[in-house]
Amino acid sequence: MKKITTIFSVIISTILYSQDVYQNGFTAGYKAGYCYNVLGCIAPVTPIGQLDVKQDYQTGYNNGFVKGQQDQVSNNTSYIPTGGVKGQLRPSIPDMDLNIDPNLSREMWANYYEKRRVKKEQQAKNNETLVRMITEHTIEVMVEMDKLKIRLKEKNISDKEIDNIIYDLHYENQTIYNEYKNEPKKYKQFYKKNLELKERINKMSPLN
Repeated sequence: MKKITTIFSVIISTILYSQDVYQNGFTAGYKAGYCYNVLGCIAPVTPIGQLDVKQDYQTGYNNGFVKGQQDQVSNNTSYIPTGGVKGQLRPSIPDMDLNIDPNLSREMWANYYEKRRVKKEQQAKNNETLVRMITEHTIEVMVEMDKLKIRLKEKNISDKEIDNIIYDLHYENQTIYNEYKNEPKKYKQFYKKNLELKERINKMSPLN
C-alpha cells in the first residue's frame, strides 16, 4: 500500500511539474507575442494557458506567443509598432523571435492579415450603408421642399418669391450633403443638420 501511495505521489508531482514548465513557457511566449514589434509595450497579466497534449516549455511558449499576438491584434489601435505609426505594421516583417517556429510564425501572420482584411471589408460595408442613408435623408428634404412649394402656392405666394425660398433651401440642403457625403463616420452630425433643416421647412408654412 505504501509503495502504491509513493508511486501515485510521484505521478502527481510529475504532472504538476510538467504543468508548471508549460505555464512558464506560455507566460514567456505570451509576453513576447503581445509586445512583439511594439514600442513601449507592457504586457498585461498572462492568462492561464490552455494545456496542450505536449506540456513542455517550447509548446507552452509557442501557444503563449500566438495567444499574445491574437490579444495584441484585437487591440492593435492602442499600440505603435516599431518604425510605423499608430495602428499600422512596419512595411517589412522584421526578423522573427528565435524561439518561434517558422510554420507557427507563418500561421500567426496569416491570421493577423486575414483579420485586418475582414475588418477593412466590414468598415467599407458600414461606410457604404451610411453614405446611402445620407443620400436618402437628403432626398427626403427635397421632397419636403416640393410639399412646401404646394403649400406656399395655396397661400398665394408669388412664384418668384417661392423660387427664391426653394433656391435657398436647396442650396443649404446640397451644402450639407456635400460636406458629409465623403465623411460617413460623421453621420450623426449630418443627421442633426439634416433634421434641423427638415423641421424648419415644415414650420415655414404649416398645413393648417
